[in-house]
Amino acid sequence: MWYVLQCREGREDAMIRACRRHLSAEALNDAFSFRCERLWRRDGEWKRMEKELFPGYVFLESSRPDLLAEELRQFAPVFRVLGGPDLPISVCAGEEENLRRLCGRAHYLALSYGYRENGTDYITSG
Repeated sequence: MWYVLQCREGREDAMIRACRRHLSAEALNDAFSFRCERLWRRDGEWKRMEKELFPGYVFLESSRPDLLAEELRQFAPVFRVLGGPDLPISVCAGEEENLRRLCGRAHYLALSYGYRENGTDYITSG
């Protein structure tokens, strides 16, 4: 199951490193953020850019939420936990499933490609 931590925008990678450093392997299966590919127009040209999909948020995967919550409480000054004092906020099962399907194991949402015909969009990839 996935849980959410909040951090300052731009500090997601530092938060992931802190989670991996301070939380035990029993409590934390993985720590990650979601990245996405976007088109950005600069100097009259479209360029691909990689950005945070959810700026200011880090996701934790754990099969032991009780232990994860306990360890997060020990490091309260380091981590800002969303949710109550007992457990961090979990990602709903349906949302987790959709994010897994869209972003895969790499937690990366690539650009979609397609075309428009008669007012209908057709996605060919992504």
